[in-house]
Amino acid sequence: MRLKLILSKMIDGMISLSTTKFVFNLISIDTSDLIGISIYLIASFGIFIINDLLTTHLAGHTLGEGLLQIEKSKKWCWPFSKKSFQPAKIQFLHQLLYSFSALILILAPIFQDSLIDEFGNQVTGLTKSNLKWTPYKHPDHEWKIEFPSTPSSKEKNIDLPDSNQLKLKETIAQEEDLFYSIATTSLPADITKWGSNLVLKGSMKILANNLNGAKTSTNKIFQYQNHPTLPYTITVEDKVIYGRLILIEDTLYKLEVECPLKEAEMHQHKLDKFFNSFVPS
Repeated sequence: MRLKLILSKMIDGMISLSTTKFVFNLISIDTSDLIGISIYLIASFGIFIINDLLTTHLAGHTLGEGLLQIEKSKKWCWPFSKKSFQPAKIQFLHQLLYSFSALILILAPIFQDSLIDEFGNQVTGLTKSNLKWTPYKHPDHEWKIEFPSTPSSKEKNIDLPDSNQLKLKETIAQEEDLFYSIATTSLPADITKWGSNLVLKGSMKILANNLNGAKTSTNKIFQYQNHPTLPYTITVEDKVIYGRLILIEDTLYKLEVECPLKEAEMHQHKLDKFFNSFVPS
């Protein structure tokens, strides 16, 4: 009997969740963060209780109870009214307990990833609101980006297949085990003439050739602020590098974040902040 009652409450809970979701979509309330999830849960539980009380008062049972053919043992009345008896109050509290258990069973699979991620970020102090980075503007160029610490600059060469080299001007910042960098180089006309897609894919191949033993993968080219951009991932032993190649006229930008492989998911919001803070010249 108790199992059937919990199942009936799960049915009623799904109806309440669907109703809440529909209302939230209409008024554009975000449920991707901890505050949004909390509001969603409170609203769903409120609708759930109202639905339980109202349908029981009108029909003698809820929709879930009706589908599973569960009849009320006693005539329903508002348990906190003067006409109610102590057993009715206890029965109402039992109903609340069953309702809460049913909602937990429904909501746990839905929000487990969001809650775990948000809780992990709260514990480690890595929530998006805490990422107060410093804007950085290159002294010789117009591009801007944000770093978590004071960056340093250096130059290095990339070997080309024709035995020539490209000079990269790189700006790097470190935050514990994470390294953020942006590098630029000017491409000659005999390379850029092949078009942005071929240039980006060819540049990625050259980059991979300069990383012995690394595993590389690329995603589909997309437009970042109307500029062709190739996202990529490089795995080297116990580290992973997330990067973007952005081609703007004859200048190639290389944005990268290097972090320990086992911590990659935990730092995803930092990657997004770094990449999205880039403002090209």
